[in-house]
Amino acid sequence: MSNRSANIDCFAAIATEIVSDRHGDLRHPEAQKKPANRLPLETGSGSSRIPRAKKITTAEELSVALDDLRTHMKSFLQDLSPSLPKTRDMVKIESFQWRVETPEDRAKFDSVQLGGGAWEQVRIPHYGPPLGPASTIYRTSIDLPAEMFARERQVICFDAVDYRCQVYLNGVCLGTHEGFFEAFEFDATDIARASGNVLLVRVENDFTMLGQAFSDGDTDGDKIYAATGLGYDDPEEGWHHCPPGMGIWQGVRFEARSRLAITDLFLRPLPSLDAVEIQVEIQNSGSNPPEHVALCVSIYGRNFQACVHENHVHSVSGEWVRGFGDLDHGTPDSEPCLMGPGKNYLSLTLPMPEAKVWDLETPWLYQAHVSLVDADGGLFDSASRQFGMRRFEQEESSEPKGKFRLNGREIRLRGANTMGNLDLCVFRGDFDQLHDDILLAKLTNLNFLRLTQHPVQREVYEACDSWASCCRPTCLSSDRSGAINFTNAFAKLLRWSVSCARIPVAFSCLSSTSHSPQPAQSPTASCSATIWSCF
Repeated sequence: MSNRSANIDCFAAIATEIVSDRHGDLRHPEAQKKPANRLPLETGSGSSRIPRAKKITTAEELSVALDDLRTHMKSFLQDLSPSLPKTRDMVKIESFQWRVETPEDRAKFDSVQLGGGAWEQVRIPHYGPPLGPASTIYRTSIDLPAEMFARERQVICFDAVDYRCQVYLNGVCLGTHEGFFEAFEFDATDIARASGNVLLVRVENDFTMLGQAFSDGDTDGDKIYAATGLGYDDPEEGWHHCPPGMGIWQGVRFEARSRLAITDLFLRPLPSLDAVEIQVEIQNSGSNPPEHVALCVSIYGRNFQACVHENHVHSVSGEWVRGFGDLDHGTPDSEPCLMGPGKNYLSLTLPMPEAKVWDLETPWLYQAHVSLVDADGGLFDSASRQFGMRRFEQEESSEPKGKFRLNGREIRLRGANTMGNLDLCVFRGDFDQLHDDILLAKLTNLNFLRLTQHPVQREVYEACDSWASCCRPTCLSSDRSGAINFTNAFAKLLRWSVSCARIPVAFSCLSSTSHSPQPAQSPTASCSATIWSCF
């Protein structure tokens, strides 16, 4: 069915595919009868002409226009909100020893822990080969300052690792993780020490569920991944955005914090645009008994001066709801909710009177500060998150059906695929280029970016938030990945995108069979669905 040359990426393969055995399926469509409509030719008035923007024809004109747009939008990047109280100590890990794992490494794991053998020094974030089933090892030694042990818990945090990994500290396996875009963490209390900590991360790669797109053969794997990654410096396989590489491609750090800590915040403006719903995820670590807590919430303007709420105390309690036939045994109508071991979830809704609305020309942002306090008002932890007040919806009864509305007015999404350039900017630490890439899209009247088949770093979502751009993360699956794996991957995508972005977002679920060159044995089929929402 197809002719594929060696070292050709899957998109180039599709473009060069020669289809010769399906011509017999083609049918000439029947000619449709044309309506006898005649449009009159009339001279219109000059005042009815549609105004057009001046066309940019030179690099100098583009530079001037981009600089003007930077100046116009710069104020929306400000953070005018107060600083949070310090509740955590942190040590970033910015370099590791690295090598591709060998059979000898697996047979003599103790030697690997001790640093035996040849290593290459790499900086974090790090991403690259090998492709397909392979394992690499990251190793580092780290000392922790004494103040970290004055706090109750020590935690090792990863912003993202591609794809599977096992994390060891001082010879103890802290845990495992699978995926490539979401953050995760492991409790290292009682294992971490002041000096001589050895952190070892074993990272595994696999073929993707679409098969060996960049090598000879068509072996499918379990890696849920499609395209539009970071690429790496290799002329054969790495000089494009498609190779399913591997590595610790986002930050790593040690944190010291309280036994009760805020691990995530979700903010959702209500459709009425006069209130915001705040959901707080709280981790209770250790063997301590369930505890009573309260939330202290403040909401400020982020890129403008405002104080909507300050130190609003939300007492956490649950209401008793008696069912049919239940007897009243003197139980109270409500009682305090206790934070038990593991994850706990709290939510509250606060009014936002006369809120400044986030829009494509004026991306006004608020900043929510949430503090977790004990029954006596003592501070456990605090966290913040930016958000915009907006309503994004898709009409079901419009003509034509499916029109989009932002804050009640109809808009048309004009956008393009990002093809990995935005996440590569964050990977390189080039935030000026990240901002310019988003502004260049705005300069060409694009208001929408599709984060093509690759959920990106939090910094990209927040930059889109500040520069007033809509975006769409994509989740790809196939018949090979299985319904359970796909459901888990989509749930992670939804959680990550909602946590990162309070902007108009579409979630695309794509399902497709592998691109096998043997259609008789592997008939192709595909389906897709898009879920639009606003955060």
